[in-house]
Amino acid sequence: FLLNRSSDLVMRSTLIGGLVEILQNNLNRKQNRVRVFEIARVFSKGSDGQFVQNERIGGLWYGAAMPEQWGEKTRNADFYDIKADVENLLKNKPVEFVKTEHPALHPGRAANIVSDGQVIGFVGELHPKWLQKYDLPQAPLVFEIDMAAVLEREKTRYQAVSKFQPVRRDLAFVVPEATTFEQLQAALRGVKSDLIQEITLFDVYRGVGLPENMKSMAVKVVLQDAERTLTDDTVEEIVQRLIAAAETVGAQLR
Repeated sequence: FLLNRSSDLVMRSTLIGGLVEILQNNLNRKQNRVRVFEIARVFSKGSDGQFVQNERIGGLWYGAAMPEQWGEKTRNADFYDIKADVENLLKNKPVEFVKTEHPALHPGRAANIVSDGQVIGFVGELHPKWLQKYDLPQAPLVFEIDMAAVLEREKTRYQAVSKFQPVRRDLAFVVPEATTFEQLQAALRGVKSDLIQEITLFDVYRGVGLPENMKSMAVKVVLQDAERTLTDDTVEEIVQRLIAAAETVGAQLR
C-alpha cells in the first residue's frame, strides 16, 4: 500500500495518470498486487474561463482481491471491491453510484459518486485504450473523490456492543431490469428505525420463474436492540415497513 502526497508542480485535471505510472513502476518490480493512493490538487476551467483548483483523493486497485492464502481462492479485484472501499471511505455519508461515461474509464463499468444530489467523484475500470497505451496485463480499478466530501463524513464513535442476539431477515424482491440496487437501497433506508443495523445485497437472480425483463434482488436485513431481545411483532412491523418502502420503486416481494 502506498500513500503519495503530490507537490502539485503540474496542473493536472485528474489523478489517474499519476496512479497508473506508479502502478507501472510496481509492475516493473514484479509486484502483481498493487494498492496505491494519492492526495493532490487538480485543476479545471470555471465558467469564467479561470482555473479552479480543489483537493482530491484518488486510489488504484490492481491484481488479486486478497493477499495469497490457503483459505481462499485467488480472484482479481472487481468493481464491487473498490466500490465497497469507497463506501467505507465515505462511511455514514449517504452516497449513490450512478452509471456514467468517462474518457478514462471503461464504457459500462464506470459510475459517478453522488451525495446530496452533487457529483463528488467517480469510480470504475480503466479504459481498454489506456491498457494498450501503458501495456498493462489487466485492467486496474480507480476512484477519485473530492477531499472536502471525505472530510465531511461522520466521525467514528464508540458504541457498546449489544448483549442481545441480532435478528436476520432475508427479503427477495422482484424488480424491473432497469431498477438498480441503489434505488432499492435508498427506498429501504428511508425506513427510519434505530433497530436496523444493516441492509446488504447478497444475491441477484435472472432466469427461470421470473417474468421477462425482471430480476430478483435479495437483501439481508439485520435488526438488533442494545437493551432488549426483539419480539416477533417488533421484527414483523419493521419488515412490513421495508416491504412497503420497496414497493415505491416497483419492487414486489418474491
